[in-house]
Amino acid sequence: DRLVAMGARIPIVFIRGHGDIDVAVKTIKAGAVDFVKKPYRDQQLLESINAARRSAGTASDRLRFVIHGRGGLPLRDSSVDVAFASCVFHHIETSAQATWLGELRRVLRVGAPLFLFEHNPYNPLTLRVVRACPFDAGVKLLRPPCATRIIRSAGFRVGRPRYYFFFPHVLQRLRPAEAYMDWLPLGGQYYIVGWRES
Repeated sequence: DRLVAMGARIPIVFIRGHGDIDVAVKTIKAGAVDFVKKPYRDQQLLESINAARRSAGTASDRLRFVIHGRGGLPLRDSSVDVAFASCVFHHIETSAQATWLGELRRVLRVGAPLFLFEHNPYNPLTLRVVRACPFDAGVKLLRPPCATRIIRSAGFRVGRPRYYFFFPHVLQRLRPAEAYMDWLPLGGQYYIVGWRES
């Protein structure tokens, strides 16, 4: 919703660790090309990426999807308009997180935003879900102050953490109130925006 409000017109493949039909439908209605639930098969993700490429239409000359290995991002310096890391950094070794943030900074244009989404370790239900998810076995969740610090240390101007996913499905009628609660560090997930300054 926030991307649409910002005027972003990019094809989005929404990847989430859990989800139900209502979430998937809402995601697609909001403009996502596909909704992929973790864990996913490589072929499933490639099919979603190809669908996003096809939906790019006239923007396809500016849109590029890449799959990379451990050696860094195969992109030119200052060649990316926006970057997203959605619940990825808790899967990266702590000692390598700053390196990957540096890689994201390298490829972003000056003034471009990085959106870093993570599970909130201050939320007990989030901890329960993460502990039960085989995909997340053995991970250490990234605390918001730590995420803020490493994003800043990588050379980004950093906004404050914003929290979301406060109410479970059974309390979904309360979800409109979440727009006023993003400061409260109890949401199931959070995101931080960092902007490359120079």
